[in-house]
Amino acid sequence: EHAVDPDNRARLEQFSAKLGEFNSISLDMAASHFDIVKLQTRQIDIVVKWNKTVETAMAVPELKNNANAAPRLRDAATAMLNTNIAYWRYATLQEPVVLGKMYEAADKVYIELQRGRSATEDETSVAAIDALLALATEMNDIIDGTKQAYDTYLTLERERNTPLRAQLEGLIAQISAAADDIAHKAEASVEADMARSDRVGLGVGIFVMIMSVMSAAFSMLTFRRHAKA
Repeated sequence: EHAVDPDNRARLEQFSAKLGEFNSISLDMAASHFDIVKLQTRQIDIVVKWNKTVETAMAVPELKNNANAAPRLRDAATAMLNTNIAYWRYATLQEPVVLGKMYEAADKVYIELQRGRSATEDETSVAAIDALLALATEMNDIIDGTKQAYDTYLTLERERNTPLRAQLEGLIAQISAAADDIAHKAEASVEADMARSDRVGLGVGIFVMIMSVMSAAFSMLTFRRHAKA
């Protein structure tokens, strides 16, 4: 509001508009990050439930002693462990290769559980495996949601936030440079005004001094004429 230079005023108005856009993008990124945190919390809960459910399933005599189903259950447990490891590596690195390993391990969990379920007709065993399948399905939902949230976050950062931040930094540099230039010009103007003022003061001082000398000389001449008369 106090900018007097029209070009810098335009830059400041542009900066204000872009800053509003930057704040909006930041809020969207924060929302995506919050979604990621909620999904990670769910993943931790799933791990706890999974471990308890696996322990319960392996304690079922018919399932524990089933030569076909028990190995499938153990393979599913190993695959889930690999899924969880890949999940947190992806949360740290967001690398496509880690994402691929996570999906591969999650698929193996589901496949091995389905094979184990097909290997038994015992209702208790089937119920135990179905409970694990439900957790595996929820884990897959968490994985998909996490990937989507990271995709949104990274897209905002790469395609909108980073370029906009560079524009803001460029505007700040231009505004600062223009402000410095205006300040230097104002300082130079003040110094010039002071110099002119000094010259005027000197001139007035000299004029007063000359007038004083002339007045004194005139007075002396007047006094001599009257004295002679």
